[in-house]
Amino acid sequence: MLRDGDGINTGLSLIAASNDALGDPARRAALRDVIARLRQSSRWAQAHQDAYTRILAQNTKADIALAKLVVERQNPLLVPADASVIVPLQRIVDRFYADGELPAHVDVAAIVDPGILPA
Repeated sequence: MLRDGDGINTGLSLIAASNDALGDPARRAALRDVIARLRQSSRWAQAHQDAYTRILAQNTKADIALAKLVVERQNPLLVPADASVIVPLQRIVDRFYADGELPAHVDVAAIVDPGILPA
């Protein structure tokens, strides 16, 4: 049976980077630049949904109605990893650990770098 993730998952997507990349000043600056560009493009996509729908349909060869549905349902905003992000993710991790899906417990706050997303 297929169902949506309501009540199971957060709907959040994550950007992952290695500790080596985060610890290297040049690579960290490059990551911040890429993330800033992603944020800018996601803000544009949200402000120009019709144009974004056409671009998505063209690039994916999807039917325009399907592309419109995808654009309407997505939330492309990039947000800082504050408590509003960490708390729901921790609930998911705790559930996965309790259900035996994760071999070890993970402290989400300990592996998040809140300073990587430019203000």
